[in-house]
Amino acid sequence: MINIKTVAKKAGVSPTTASYALNNRAGVKPETVEKVLRAARELNYIPNSLAQSFRNGKSNTIAVVTHENLEDYSIFSLELMGIILKARELDYDVLVKSLPQDSELHSNEMMQIINGRKADGVILLGNGFEELIGQFKAEIHKMILLSSHSKFGISEVNVNGGKGIYTITEYLIKKGYSTICYLTFALDTTEELNRERGYRKALAAYDLSSKENIIACGYNSKAIYETVIKLMETNPPEAIVCWNDLLALQVINALKEMGKKIPEDIAVTGFDDIIQDLNYIPHLTTIKQPFTEKGKCAMKLLADIIENKVKGPVKQEVECTLVVRESA
Repeated sequence: MINIKTVAKKAGVSPTTASYALNNRAGVKPETVEKVLRAARELNYIPNSLAQSFRNGKSNTIAVVTHENLEDYSIFSLELMGIILKARELDYDVLVKSLPQDSELHSNEMMQIINGRKADGVILLGNGFEELIGQFKAEIHKMILLSSHSKFGISEVNVNGGKGIYTITEYLIKKGYSTICYLTFALDTTEELNRERGYRKALAAYDLSSKENIIACGYNSKAIYETVIKLMETNPPEAIVCWNDLLALQVINALKEMGKKIPEDIAVTGFDDIIQDLNYIPHLTTIKQPFTEKGKCAMKLLADIIENKVKGPVKQEVECTLVVRESA
């Protein structure tokens, strides 16, 4: 059994020093703290105080951990606002930790946050947590993954992206469009594949599978522009369903440069409903994600799990809605 003595031996320090380092106590040299944290990480050691806090402690505090952008009215800032609003209603405090992408720092910070602050539970906000979830899987019964997916048995709150893309593709088909292209940045993540399946299912439901056209254009603006140009020159569709609103705007800009009118020449749709500029023409037909509501649902679910009202893992979906505007 791995304990504090095992960690201390691996790090070459005394058990007391190892304990002080893991609990962020003063008087331990930074290089010693790093050495102890590295040893704990390599041994997959979770301090007893963390486990005790999750099992028995009740601080009425939850931690939100993320490395997503929380500035400029981002989707994740809206979800965080939902968490905070619901936490206030449920009488919980919220600790927010914005972590860098470095996985080693993730592990160290996560251990410090939960162990030192005695959080009753954690909401992991956004993407890129799979390695961290694997390391802390013994404690994920009081963790919520918000707006992402995991292979581990962790509770999740998300939207059904596949259903959303199905809905907007079906809308186009019912309007009379039969050659519909699906454009996405990539086809790597669970959510990317879910949305692709939604597009395929919609075409299949209306006997249009033979007209499938799925393109992964990458994230580079120039590559996106060139993809749209090539598409319109070689196999122009009547409509383009885009992975999200930001991609849809880049597509529309490229089409405009080609002299195309939207939706007269070609329809374009998005996903998220985050474009707030009412001066942008045309106004975008899209799928609306209720970001603030997602945050509220994640907070409520975590509180229910902490208070033993619900036993996890729970997969909870928040409904999206079709918003019809000028672009399709």
